[in-house]
Parts: sequence; structure tokens; C-alpha cells
Amino acid sequence: MQSFVDFHKKVVTWEKGFSDRENTTDELHERFEYLKKAITNSLSAIEQYVEKVSNHISRHQTRVTEISEKLAEYMDLSFKQKLTLRAASKLHDIGKICIPEEILNKPGSLTQLEYDIARFHPYIGYKVISKVKVMEETSIIVLQHHERVDGTGYPDGLKGHEIDIGAKILAVADVLEAMTSPQPYRFPHSIEKTLKEIIEGKDKLYDSEVVEACVKLIEGNKIKL
Repeated sequence: MQSFVDFHKKVVTWEKGFSDRENTTDELHERFEYLKKAITNSLSAIEQYVEKVSNHISRHQTRVTEISEKLAEYMDLSFKQKLTLRAASKLHDIGKICIPEEILNKPGSLTQLEYDIARFHPYIGYKVISKVKVMEETSIIVLQHHERVDGTGYPDGLKGHEIDIGAKILAVADVLEAMTSPQPYRFPHSIEKTLKEIIEGKDKLYDSEVVEACVKLIEGNKIKL
């Protein structure tokens, strides 16, 4: 697993080829330090900061939380698991605040370096949230929410039972919301196309039990997009 120092070096390298933005590295460091302080103070503080910095990330996290909670309820997770997943869903993309907007909102294909930087956001979120002892389990879900059951995910290439059930639920909720919402670089996909892709990823990318729960809730109009 890479460190924040490694991430910082990648950003510096990326900056050398991007002359329209100054002091990006200092901004990233400042945001990272603020995030650590904010999460220590309260969940509310970090949510307010995310909303201030990026309305898009804030709206996405709020909607993903709603979907995750319905999946967790349907799958009969324990009360503790539900609370942990709820917190993780509300914070799962805070690491993106440290990713340059020019990468997150780039309309075309990313370079390999830009792709590597963008993929670092789960680890940044994990490092921030794990500073709070009572949120250690939450930080694990944030770290793992881009892992895939066949081992093709990131940052650690975990497989199957190595991935927390909360992270498996968050993975599907995250994809479902992202694909059906307008993005800076594309129009939203239809629910039919989105559900088709999720079903095709069953047992390969996504946990089968979570996918089945997702399908049942959408077909029963319990999840509205």
C-alpha cells in the first residue's frame, strides 16, 4: 500500500505538466490537514466541509448513504453494521477533495499518472478517518469500497471474503448512484442500463447477495433514482 508521501510525489509530477494551476500541492496538503482536524471534531464538521468544497461530492455521498441504508436493512445487517456503513457512506469520497479537480472533471481519457492519482482517494479517506479510534471500522469500509470480489479492484486487490460486507454494499450503492446521475464528463445512464451492468458484474465485480438485494429493491420501487 502506498503512503500519502507517494501520493504527494505523484501530484508534484503531474503538476509539472499542468501549468494553468499554481500552488496545487500546497492546497492539497492544506485540505488534507483540515480534513484530519475536522473528522476529529465531528462527523457534522467534515460533512459541512465537503459540502463547502464540492457540492457534487456532497450530493453523491448523501444519495449513496440513502441507497446503502436500504440495502443494509434489506440484507438484515446488525445495528452496529448499519451505523458503521452509514458513517462510511457519508464519508466514502472525502479523499477526492485532495485530488485535483482537473483530473476528477476531465472530459477525456485520463493519462496513466492521472488515473493512479484518482485511484488514491480511498486510501486518503482511510488515513483521515482512521485517526479517530471509534471510526476504525468505518475507515476500513472507506478503504475497501473500490475493491472487487474477483480481485481486480483497488487499492489492495482484495477478493471475496477478504472484503468487508459494508464495503461490498457501498460498492454497489456507489456505482448505482454514480451511473444514474449526471457527471461533469457525461450524461446519466438509464436505470435499465445501469442495472444491466451491475447484474453482469455479479460474482465478478460485485457480491451476488448485494446485487440480488439491489435488483429486488429497484424492482419493488424501494430505491428510487
